[in-house]
Amino acid sequence: MKINKNFDELTAMELYFLYLDEDKFVNALEDFSNSIGYGISEFISCAFPSEYESWEEGYFEDNGVKFEVEPPAVDEIKYEIVSNTDFIDFLDNLTDQYLGTYPMEESKVVLLLNQIKTTLI
Repeated sequence: MKINKNFDELTAMELYFLYLDEDKFVNALEDFSNSIGYGISEFISCAFPSEYESWEEGYFEDNGVKFEVEPPAVDEIKYEIVSNTDFIDFLDNLTDQYLGTYPMEESKVVLLLNQIKTTLI
């Protein structure tokens, strides 16, 4: 996906989607629509609160989406929890980009995006 920033300035969420191959975007949306994170590799991941028990390492409260990018994908670990609203706003932008290239996927992508919005807001 296209993000207009210098690599060093990218947030963990932006890096995650930069590394996500376009041919995996719909797969990621399918997982997101079920509140399941989509791991790109062992070094690049996202997760939803429902994937953790309160006693597990990595647990975070019931709000937001966690992104983590580790070396060798970056020089230093980047980690953030973004609000559901910020996550959805970012997905809206990426979905527009994706549909500009793959308009034949519109019905499926819009359906998945609406499911994500319903689940998270």
